[in-house]
Amino acid sequence: MLDFESINEKLVQILAGQSQLLGLLSKSHVSVEQLDELLLQVRKIEHLTELSTATILNQLRQENAYNPQSRSSTNKRIHQGRFARSQLRQATKLAEELFPQPPTGSCPEPRPARLPHTAAGVQAAKFGFASVIEVSRCLDQVPVDTPEETVAWVEERMAGFAEILAPEDLRKAGLKILQGLNADSEPSDKERQRQRNLRLSDQQADLMSNVSIKATPELDALLRRLLADYAGPGDLTSGVDKQDDPRAAGQRAHDALVAALKHALHREGPMPPTRGCSTVVASMSLEQLHVAAGVVPTDVGTMLPIRDLLRLGADRNAFLAILDPDTGNLIELGKTKRAADVYAYLGLLAAQGGDMTPGSDLPAARCEIHHIEAWRFGGQTVPNNLMLVGHKVHRNIDNTRTNRKKWWTFCTMSGQMLWRPPDIIDPERRPQANFNPTTWFSPGQLMRFGLHTPAPEPPFQRPLCVRCQQAA
Repeated sequence: MLDFESINEKLVQILAGQSQLLGLLSKSHVSVEQLDELLLQVRKIEHLTELSTATILNQLRQENAYNPQSRSSTNKRIHQGRFARSQLRQATKLAEELFPQPPTGSCPEPRPARLPHTAAGVQAAKFGFASVIEVSRCLDQVPVDTPEETVAWVEERMAGFAEILAPEDLRKAGLKILQGLNADSEPSDKERQRQRNLRLSDQQADLMSNVSIKATPELDALLRRLLADYAGPGDLTSGVDKQDDPRAAGQRAHDALVAALKHALHREGPMPPTRGCSTVVASMSLEQLHVAAGVVPTDVGTMLPIRDLLRLGADRNAFLAILDPDTGNLIELGKTKRAADVYAYLGLLAAQGGDMTPGSDLPAARCEIHHIEAWRFGGQTVPNNLMLVGHKVHRNIDNTRTNRKKWWTFCTMSGQMLWRPPDIIDPERRPQANFNPTTWFSPGQLMRFGLHTPAPEPPFQRPLCVRCQQAA
């Protein structure tokens, strides 16, 4: 067993090494690629330092030298360690979840670590406490009646995703997992319906009112559909260009809702047959439609329970998209014209789910349809030549594939649609695909990747055509 002198000697050596490192960095002359590599190493040191702090706090608790329930004990640690109060609280909570806990008066049995796979990841310096917090928050929201083996699976999957996703994207991954767990839970559906609420305040002195909404997934999807179509810059204005629209995003959203209600409630205007004033587009498998269970992704970036989708009349407005079971790509479209129409959009929604730009979470409703092989170079409007792309990136794609400062797109014999990013993003311009959690529930993405950690390199064999060979 190591004594205090041995441990303290190691810490002194580490501190001296850190000081020397700072001196070397201030005088270094290294390339950007080398700086990126150094940054990764420094981040690993930071992750292990966070774990060391939690380890010491956990040992102080076991020695009854620190009681997080005592204000005086907490204040002592805050001042001695110069913690922010929230920082100390989070480190204490995570220490309880990362390490096994001995018996206590309130819990006579020893408790295993709540986050064993997450603890292993932190110990290997693969991620830090910002990611651990997201894993813990995800488990906190798992339905109470979830079997223990399912909870353990969620923790293991989240720990795996923490190794490849930034904390913000890890939060999105946890949200998607929770949505899947909650979708078919009857108590959860009843609770959502119980909580739904809309409250309009009394008019104030300036004649303005406040609206407060607790929205169901159904209403949330309808509102996002409305905002995606009619709350962009220049929408619902006459003679005003997008760049000249002075309205803020919240003001545009307000105007879109006013226009929709005026259209729906006008005494001479048409009343739509469903409970909404705009169409929600969602994609699902035939199996999901048959059993009428689960959640499906919409083209405005939300998850919608199938039972809510059927309430919107989806069974009366169906469109069948045939997807390749190996790649998840759209097989048949039957269009050769230049402009991709609404049927192409519906098919791509099922096949891709949203923006295919690597790392993007932009929903399909805010995307444009891009020809991988440009129309002017002989590319046709056929399924394996189309992908959904956001407006900004679409304007920054080089169809000639000569400008290294722009995005290039190309296809492969295996059916994968890949990108080469601008050299400012990746100097080596390695082929990439999108694995953002927001597209996971799309049928095509499930076929393409499945709900698992992606391979280090995107799957592809060889380019489909001569021009794509040059891009690859």
